[in-house]
Amino acid sequence: MTDEARNAMLNEHNRLRSLVAKGLAENPKGDNGYAPKAARMLKMVYDCKIEESASRHAQKCSFEKSGISERPGLGENLFQVSGMRRNFSEIGIWATQSWFSQLKEEGVQPHNRFTWVVANQHFTVSQYTQVNGTYLYYFSSTEL
Repeated sequence: MTDEARNAMLNEHNRLRSLVAKGLAENPKGDNGYAPKAARMLKMVYDCKIEESASRHAQKCSFEKSGISERPGLGENLFQVSGMRRNFSEIGIWATQSWFSQLKEEGVQPHNRFTWVVANQHFTVSQYTQVNGTYLYYFSSTEL
């Protein structure tokens, strides 16, 4: 992982989170076609210790989420890319946009609550909620 890739992913997360914070993120189920403004959106900062944990799990080459005990208090999104010659910055941005796109594709209810019903419907926005949650894999948060 390079500093360039870390910054690219971090900046994309914060750009997309800013759309939510300002009420500018498209949501087909929103009252006005947008997700509601965030009440308290946090700005992400990069945490290399979390990266180390995620890297250990990724080296297992298993496209399954790690155990909660391996990442206490942290959520997790997965993204898989084939091919060896890839630009990590582009992959990080691509992954982040892919997760966030669940909002526009599936939508969340105007009250924007992630409930058991939402988590277990035939489609999911769980990856989107990880992008907009308090903590992200590889990231920790500070006030935006």
